[in-house]
Amino acid sequence: MSFVADLTALVAASVDHRHCCPDGWSRVPLGSVAKIINGFPFKSGGFGDKGYPVIRIRDVTRGYTTTRFDGDAPNGFWVDAGDLIVGMDGDFQTAFWRSDRALLNQRVCKIVPDASQIDRRYLAYILPGYLALINANTPSITVKHLSSRTLASIPLPLPPLERQQSIADRIDELFAEVDDGEAALALARDDLATWRKALLKAAVTGKLTADWRAANQPTETGADLLVQILATRDSEPKPKSKQTGKATHDEGGIESSLPVGWGRCEPNQIVEWSSGKFMPDRSMNGGVVPVYGGNGIAGYHDAALVAEPTLVIGRVGHYCGNAYTTDGAAWISDNAIYASKVADGVAVHYLRLVFEQVNLRRLAQGGAQPFVSQNLLNSIAIPLPSRQEQAVILEAVQSGLTEAIELEHFIDEGAAISATLRQSILAAAFRGDLA
Repeated sequence: MSFVADLTALVAASVDHRHCCPDGWSRVPLGSVAKIINGFPFKSGGFGDKGYPVIRIRDVTRGYTTTRFDGDAPNGFWVDAGDLIVGMDGDFQTAFWRSDRALLNQRVCKIVPDASQIDRRYLAYILPGYLALINANTPSITVKHLSSRTLASIPLPLPPLERQQSIADRIDELFAEVDDGEAALALARDDLATWRKALLKAAVTGKLTADWRAANQPTETGADLLVQILATRDSEPKPKSKQTGKATHDEGGIESSLPVGWGRCEPNQIVEWSSGKFMPDRSMNGGVVPVYGGNGIAGYHDAALVAEPTLVIGRVGHYCGNAYTTDGAAWISDNAIYASKVADGVAVHYLRLVFEQVNLRRLAQGGAQPFVSQNLLNSIAIPLPSRQEQAVILEAVQSGLTEAIELEHFIDEGAAISATLRQSILAAAFRGDLA
């Protein structure tokens, strides 16, 4: 829906400092200091992988386009790197175009400031605050629409051109410092993700518990445990339809780096796999049991398929290969496969660590879409420590992940502070307080 409120009245009533007009500044409609060029209504049949690049709404903030138009290029609708563009639907985002020359599609507009009256950087900094005000007061029953008439009517506070340039310079300087902080946070987040992967790898190769093994002699090795498991299994009736598969995938060279005393087994020696079940009630309304699918906890169901903590692996789609453990009673959807039985002496949460650090999605490539089968799971080499060492591994991993979560919260808080700081800088700038 479109904006129909009185913009001038909204600005006058706003307590947002980004909408201030300090003494000595004048208010002018955007349309009097800039030209607004609406995009061209290209025929959808001309879109494809050939022709001229075309800027659509989704391209405004990401700064590049993958859309091509195979046809004649209309005059007057080109956008060059550095041009200011605005998305006219949705959240009314604005940005300087960052890629090569492209054509302007409908529902995106280009703003060409009159350089003798308004600084382009000043305009780019002050405009989002007014677009946010318009967005907040636009009905949202359907997609929100911004008209070029509303855009042109925005009452911008306009100090002298030299003052505009000094404000933009100062914002540039302060935002550069914020950028440095955000880059450090992003690097810390990447480092944390790398560290987490290294933690899992160390857990299932024995490196994480090397000091513990040096100080403790287990009464039972992983090799002993495997012998017991196989002896028990051989004495039990076999399932009628049991899939087996030789363990051929040793991700990251785990087999060659196993500590003395650890065993190596195939998953079908210690696990029985089952497919998740279709949920008759797709709405999941009113249920009390969590539903695990390829994406972890997906909703709630009225019945439980498993009662105890269970290893679940997404087998298709975007979450193909993701490994989880349920937290007690749960329903497992048909998008996942689960360990319906795990041999005594093998911790379910330890198994999850093994499968979590394996790139199952890459191994599942090859068909129309990636798919994790029981045969694929049974091809993964499982490093098997003693029961006692499994418990020590899980305790160490949990401790490490708890610290990682705390660090991640710290990074998230830093990112939130950074976003708030940007708004505070803009508020100070347009109150006239930015030194």
